[in-house]
Amino acid sequence: MATIFTFQKSALQPYSFTPTMDERVVSAVVLWSLFGKRFYLRMNELGGEPIFMLPLIGSTIGFHILSISWLRGIVTVTTSFPHEFTLGNTVDLTIRDCFPEAYNGRHRCYVSAPREFQFNLPSFPGRALALGYINYDINIAAGYFDVSTIVYRTANQQFEVTP
Repeated sequence: MATIFTFQKSALQPYSFTPTMDERVVSAVVLWSLFGKRFYLRMNELGGEPIFMLPLIGSTIGFHILSISWLRGIVTVTTSFPHEFTLGNTVDLTIRDCFPEAYNGRHRCYVSAPREFQFNLPSFPGRALALGYINYDINIAAGYFDVSTIVYRTANQQFEVTP
């Protein structure tokens, strides 16, 4: 389950919040850089020791899933709109808000058609009763934390911190 922080954009006043990353509370501040002409995310330990300062990179909300099926260890996901990924490539995508929950999570997906992805799931999770979204998430904190992720959604200006 993600913790949500709604970003209040201001070039004059920094936005700050305190997410829990890898089971420890840290300080996060979003600053406007006049020279870079963009926002940056700075994370520090609560004692002030810097963790990182990186450009704020946004992720989309994603594609609505039109159908999801399982056959012999392969899950096929069909999206409501065409994606922009190259056919035949693999891409790391995140599925959320599906039920059964076994479909949810980050998966290495094979791009099989303009509206279709496939990934391995050895055990049958059950028939999909609720369809969610498939996203290409950019974890801003990748490489700085072992388990936790932080994704910034540009459409609703929210940070999603998991777990």
